[in-house]
Amino acid sequence: MTNLVVNGAPHVVELGIKDSSRVVAQREPEAIPQHLPKVFIFAERGTEAEWLGVGNEREVMYGAVTFDERSRYFTHSTMLSNVVNAQGNICMYKRLVPADAGPSSNFTLWLDVLETTVDLYERNADGSLKTVNGDLVVTGTAPGFKVKWVKTFESDLALANTNFGTLAIREGSQVDPTDPQNRSSMYPVVQVKASSRGAWANNVGMRLWALDSRIDALPEKLIAQRRTFPYELQIVERDPVLGTTKIKPTVLNDSAVMFVLKQHTVDPSTDKDMYLADTYLQSYEETDTRYPIQHADLSGLAVYHDIIQQLVTKFHAAEVAYIDAQFHDFTANPEDANMFNIFSGKTLNGYEYNTFRFVTGGVNLNRYETIYADGGSDGTLSNTNFENLVIEQVRRYKDDYDEIQDKALHVESHLYDTGFSLDTKFELAAFIALRGDTFVTFGTFQEGDRSFDSSEQLSIAQALKARLMNLPESSYFGTQVVRAGIYGGDCTLRAARQTGKRRSTVYEVAHKRAKYMGAANGRWTTKMEYDRGAPGSLCEITTNHSSLWVPVKVRYRFWDAGLNWWARFDRSQSFCPAFKTVYSDETSLLIADSFVQCCIQLNKVNDRSWRAHSGTVGDSDAVFVQRVNDFITKNTLDRFDNRFPVVPDAMITEADRARGKISWHSRIKVYGDPMRTVALNYVEAFRNAE
Repeated sequence: MTNLVVNGAPHVVELGIKDSSRVVAQREPEAIPQHLPKVFIFAERGTEAEWLGVGNEREVMYGAVTFDERSRYFTHSTMLSNVVNAQGNICMYKRLVPADAGPSSNFTLWLDVLETTVDLYERNADGSLKTVNGDLVVTGTAPGFKVKWVKTFESDLALANTNFGTLAIREGSQVDPTDPQNRSSMYPVVQVKASSRGAWANNVGMRLWALDSRIDALPEKLIAQRRTFPYELQIVERDPVLGTTKIKPTVLNDSAVMFVLKQHTVDPSTDKDMYLADTYLQSYEETDTRYPIQHADLSGLAVYHDIIQQLVTKFHAAEVAYIDAQFHDFTANPEDANMFNIFSGKTLNGYEYNTFRFVTGGVNLNRYETIYADGGSDGTLSNTNFENLVIEQVRRYKDDYDEIQDKALHVESHLYDTGFSLDTKFELAAFIALRGDTFVTFGTFQEGDRSFDSSEQLSIAQALKARLMNLPESSYFGTQVVRAGIYGGDCTLRAARQTGKRRSTVYEVAHKRAKYMGAANGRWTTKMEYDRGAPGSLCEITTNHSSLWVPVKVRYRFWDAGLNWWARFDRSQSFCPAFKTVYSDETSLLIADSFVQCCIQLNKVNDRSWRAHSGTVGDSDAVFVQRVNDFITKNTLDRFDNRFPVVPDAMITEADRARGKISWHSRIKVYGDPMRTVALNYVEAFRNAE
């Protein structure tokens, strides 16, 4: 429409509709709480990548049994998940899989084919095979095929990965009785594997069957125009205890998926891709975050299309000589080869082929029998293996080149020592080695060991602090290690199923932080503070502490070692007298746990500010600095329960100018009051007359 008006001839030019109502859609930010623990777990199932979740989501991802205290997957770290999840606190999960665990459960369907002479049988008027006294009536022989479906699986991890989608034809198990030199060949047709490793998927299977016009509504246009046989499949999960099965619905809540084995097939009635490799995963898996996420239990699928085409071509060619137009649903045209039903050897109306015979001893492909995946295993779920795997993961935090340093993706903020051995505790310090937005909380308790006395707790705390002193907060400013805390003793958990089991006291700390700082809106929750005296400082989920009496002279030693302890509040309640970090200068605000938690979040905000402003072109110094300050103000407003005033103070320094203003400084000033822990009490007497 280059010339809207050619001349003055009376006419109308339709310009259409201009939409001035549109706005730029603002994407809601991801819900990230300030207190976001990294939790390492053994799990029944689920991804081995880091995963963010809360509530029922974690059971969907990892299986409900994972979080059952009495399950084989449960560890002291899983208990941490249960404690903070009860407060609705999102966690960053990392599933650990032992080295001796098997591959993802899997199976391969082969068609074992013996090219031989087959019997031809007399038919009834309806096309069914005629019998006399229970025996089929043989009318002759013809070149044909004796076949059976064979299921195999791979339990070796390396082979399972190498062989997936790369299998070749191999020798089968059938031998021609009239010619022992004539042996069958096994053709790989379909391979399937589970979405994650573990024994769980040995109870997940697939049902595959050919459609039958006598009981199914057929896709008539698909058959007529695309000339390919329609099949269906279902995914089924078996309860290992009850032995019952349930059908797993598709993303759109269908109980089965229709498919074909001919590539590039589109249903003319629906415009839907029908080829098995194209339609399967999109039917069972939804990863678009705009919709409810659903993971396919069996997410790996390899279809051997070339082999399938080789098979149907020769099967069809052999059957051509015996086509009965009344019953066969394909013609002699080679283009009809994909109308050959290799699943059950019958036409759409149930007519059995003449030259294609199933023999006994194979797997049945029908709508009632399930082919279960196999070969999966959990490996050795021992505490030793768990600790070794945790060490392997936390060492990533001191590797400059590891993606774990990407704060935009790995948004975790806290790591808890919920009962690791001393050697592993030392390794956990790596969590704060390079990143400035993380905090590690230690306990003196060690899973499976005894309750330690005061001298032993002090020794552990001193050893941990010595390790932490090697990780200064800032060599630039000369600030010692700050982002760590140590808590002594052990206890029991009130809500635990194993009520008498001794556990770390850090669960109480995690619980309190989750209540106060664990809201997904990124704001501290008013009236839930734990470090402004009672009632917040009272123990809520822990009881039966190993020690609630620490003499004053011992407290001095504990304090210098950065060791927090628990004491009696009254005859029935206990509390933490101070939530102290390992920072050594007690005149500093940085000894207070909540103040340091605030600083950690300010480091995260500063990092987000860099991502928001890096690459900016066209701003004057004043405009750019104001933009940075406005961003920080917006992202810190009402975030800290009105306790710690935050003042952004971005600037272009002389050093920045000397670098050509490619850089800027973003200082965030935060104010607070000192932690008060020592009371000098006295009573002064006065006369009434005074």
